[in-house]
Amino acid sequence: MRSRLWWYDFDPVMRSRLGWCIEWLQANFLVLDDIMDESHTHRGI
Repeated sequence: MRSRLWWYDFDPVMRSRLGWCIEWLQANFLVLDDIMDESHTHRGI
């Protein structure tokens, strides 16, 4: 039996949209982390 990824059947546009959503989610988590740490700079740089 061949294993398949859950997004294997999505068209390229849908995969692109999914990738953008993941990027926005990650960026949001980074900003929220800096807010919770009360950082004045991103990642202490």
